[in-house]
Amino acid sequence: MLRARSAITGIAGAGAAGALIVSGAVFQELNRDEASTFAGDETVCIRSDLRFFEDAPKGCVKKQVVARWRGAAVLDNSGAPVRLRLAHPTDFSRAPETVLTCSKYDRLTGEGWYAESSREMRREAYFMRACMAVRFLLTAAEPKKSYFAKGALSERDVEAMSNNPPLRIAPRNMDVAEIGAPNIEPLQDGLWRLQYSDQSAIVQEISHADFNGDGVGDVLAFIAVTVREGTATAGAVGLIEKAESRSAARFRAPRPSAE
Repeated sequence: MLRARSAITGIAGAGAAGALIVSGAVFQELNRDEASTFAGDETVCIRSDLRFFEDAPKGCVKKQVVARWRGAAVLDNSGAPVRLRLAHPTDFSRAPETVLTCSKYDRLTGEGWYAESSREMRREAYFMRACMAVRFLLTAAEPKKSYFAKGALSERDVEAMSNNPPLRIAPRNMDVAEIGAPNIEPLQDGLWRLQYSDQSAIVQEISHADFNGDGVGDVLAFIAVTVREGTATAGAVGLIEKAESRSAARFRAPRPSAE
């Protein structure tokens, strides 16, 4: 088993919207053995263009295709492949390894390799985002029931999450009344923007499925938050859950594992 790194990522120097809008790049050689474990009819439906990889459009795709994304180049905000250098955990005489794909990233970080500089940590954020999304998508199952209308977030769902991490960066003891309610704007299908007085956030719906094995539908989402007058963006890939029809939607960032 490969351990997953933290689902929370920091993408310095990128706006929240910029963290979502990327294009272009090329595939690296694919590992076909990784895709062979999935039956030909296993599918997962993706609600929005991920653009974490070149060929990851919205729509329903076979899990075999998703598994092959692990061998594809991870893209940055401009659509170029990210070249991440990871250092060996104990042998400091060894040269760093250059990583382009989730497959190699998962293998090396599972062995303890790490990004040794702040510059490489910024590059690693793209891998943490893309590879976490793929891990979740490979666990997707058809839900027995769901409390998300048509498998999508409503404005009420987004509002319910709006004053809680990671959508809101604020001291724990700060009263909600001090924070103020955000302006919630649907940008397009499956993409929301929240504007606070001091920060903004983007919520990108990735997929609706049962990702945690409880039979209830979850919304897999990517969230990016930018503080006004700043350059750093914090991001997270995780599940928006709703236990029953009257429950408030909540975001949770569990750590799925990859075989």
